[in-house]
Amino acid sequence: MREIDSDVIYKWWFDQSLFRYIALESRNNIFWNHNGKLRSWYVTEYLRLYLKNNFSLDFAYNNEFKLYEVKYYNHFYQVEVGYNTDEWSSARLRYTGGLNFDRTFDFYSGEIRFRLFEQLAVAYQYNQIVYDPDADQQSTNINIITVDYNFSRDLWLRVLAQNNRVESRIYLYGLFGWRFQPPFGAVYFIYTSEELSPVSSLVPVNNRIVFVKISYQLGL
Repeated sequence: MREIDSDVIYKWWFDQSLFRYIALESRNNIFWNHNGKLRSWYVTEYLRLYLKNNFSLDFAYNNEFKLYEVKYYNHFYQVEVGYNTDEWSSARLRYTGGLNFDRTFDFYSGEIRFRLFEQLAVAYQYNQIVYDPDADQQSTNINIITVDYNFSRDLWLRVLAQNNRVESRIYLYGLFGWRFQPPFGAVYFIYTSEELSPVSSLVPVNNRIVFVKISYQLGL
């Protein structure tokens, strides 16, 4: 099989300007199978304008071809407005629209991340996806809340909660981590809970899992 990739990234930095930097990216791929048949290609272009006041404006465009049982020509365009997005504490609003496997979609996303104080950080993300046509009723809203608490540099707690409206799905994830021998010696206590009541199923799902992960570097 044959495949060609090209990734080109360039960033201009400014001293005396409205912009802190301007970034351009171009990511491209083309793929042929063992029989020499063209199976896929894509072209992705990205532009970021980052201002001195920490506001940013992003544009992206993608066009792709996929060959399965039939041929698909997909594309999307994306616009994002953000504040302080080069740092963890940030906010952003994003819209993506296009065509994906013979149906159009509109995807709206908003995210805010901030620190209540030095040890406690909170993030909230809202996603809405709308398909047309939507015979399987996959259009949905998703809410994600994440809370991180750092007792110290090597001891931390993370809790994540997520819900999916169309599936009546509630997902909870908790992680307690202790790095007892930095940088590799650590133990993780993880808990997950998932409740799912899909419209198409008469039997609801209720899963709970607890597991422990330990990593330790052996000096041989």
